[in-house]
Amino acid sequence: HHYYDAASDGTPTLGITALADLDGWPLGVDAGFAPAPDPAATAPGVWHLTGYAEDLPAHAPDDVTVALRRDGTVDGGGTWWADGSVLEIRDVPVETFDGTTQLRRWRLLVDDDLALGRDDRTATVRAERIGSAPPVVAAPAPSPAAGPIDNVTTAPVAPRFTG
Repeated sequence: HHYYDAASDGTPTLGITALADLDGWPLGVDAGFAPAPDPAATAPGVWHLTGYAEDLPAHAPDDVTVALRRDGTVDGGGTWWADGSVLEIRDVPVETFDGTTQLRRWRLLVDDDLALGRDDRTATVRAERIGSAPPVVAAPAPSPAAGPIDNVTTAPVAPRFTG
C-alpha cells in the first residue's frame, strides 16, 4: 500500500505489511511479528485490546482490558483457550456506550507481549500485555453439613387423585 508520510512533509511512501493467516483470512501484522505455536503458554496476563478508528462508522473500536488467568478463566467473566495457534477469548461481559452489557469474543495470534486478531464483528484488534496473570480464584468450599440426622425413615407416599 502507499501512504503519505507526515514525518517527511507528506512524502509519498510505499509501505509493505507482512500478512498472517487467521482462520483463512489475511491479517496485517507488525514487522517481526511471529505468532506463537502454542498461545496457551504465553496468554495468561492482563491485555489491553484496542480496535482501529478505520473501522468506524461500521463499528466503534474496541477498548477493553481483559485479565486471563492461568486456569482458562477471565477475571470478571468469560473463558479463554488455545485453538491450535489461535487464542480464543469468549463470553467476556463488556459494557457498551448505551450502558448495556454484551458478551464479546476475540480470536488472536499471540507473539509474547503483542497479539493481533479479530473480534466477533470481524473488526481488526490489537492487544498489548500490560500486566501479569491474576491469581486463580479457588472455588468456595462447600458449607459444612448441619449435622447428622439419625433415626429418620421415609415411607413411600401413594398418589392422591381427586375427581
